[in-house]
Amino acid sequence: MNLRFLDTFLVIARLGSFRSAATELGLTQAAISGRVAALEADLGQPLFERTSRDSRLTPAGQMVLHYAKHLLNTESALREAVTEHTKQQAAVVRLGIKGQFASAWLADLLIFLTDLQPQIQVIVQTGSSQYLQQLLISDALDLVISAAPLTRQVGIRNQKVADLEVGWFSLPPAQLPLAISLAELARKTPMVCASVGSPLSLTLHDLLKKEGVNACRIHGTEALDTLMLFLRRGCTAYVPKYWVMNALHQQEIVQLPCMTDAPTLPVTINWRNDAADQAVNAIRLGVAAFIKAAIAE
Repeated sequence: MNLRFLDTFLVIARLGSFRSAATELGLTQAAISGRVAALEADLGQPLFERTSRDSRLTPAGQMVLHYAKHLLNTESALREAVTEHTKQQAAVVRLGIKGQFASAWLADLLIFLTDLQPQIQVIVQTGSSQYLQQLLISDALDLVISAAPLTRQVGIRNQKVADLEVGWFSLPPAQLPLAISLAELARKTPMVCASVGSPLSLTLHDLLKKEGVNACRIHGTEALDTLMLFLRRGCTAYVPKYWVMNALHQQEIVQLPCMTDAPTLPVTINWRNDAADQAVNAIRLGVAAFIKAAIAE
């Protein structure tokens, strides 16, 4: 049974006239009559009693009217469901996240985003802020969780979600000093920071330069596990306190009372200005909510 013919049948039943139905549907009266004839032949019953003035439903036509409405409503619901399913299947967001942020948050973040937006698939890329931001600029990523805004870059938007307290950390010394200069720290032990060229690393180099320290060995890593290995081998870490909070609570390491103030490290979401996709916006809002909640704990 042709559902388009049933739709034509409903229009005739509503208007009470083959001619009026032909006008509304933009068809010839002969085409309308042909559709009804095909339905009547299929069902084996006349559906209309035609007079010179109007067309009235027969008892069989009344029965068909009842079921035709249900059939067409079901068809409409089916098409809508298939369309929505297709949209959901196609919703993919490419998310870049800085290595240390990934070590601290990624597993819980993905669970949170799946619960919040189960219809959106999130594909993750990790790396340094600079590397991920270049992928964003080249349209290889939709969102980036980085440690720096992308300034002077047309078409990129930035949202600072939080500021992380940064400090100097090491294994507990035999006696913790009341205060220590950055120059003395640099002379005592090698340092470990984020990867070379990262915002955190650049800040550390600037601080050392102001202290007049020109020769200092600095290791870089994007993995928190590797960072802890450097600390256990006697390095001093210049990192956000949040990254080493568990080790601090377990008194495995201590925060050193350095006299040089350390600037905070921003947690920033970067995204393309032309990313009008609702899925991208939904994931961006979810990421921001998760990070704010994680830092507040």
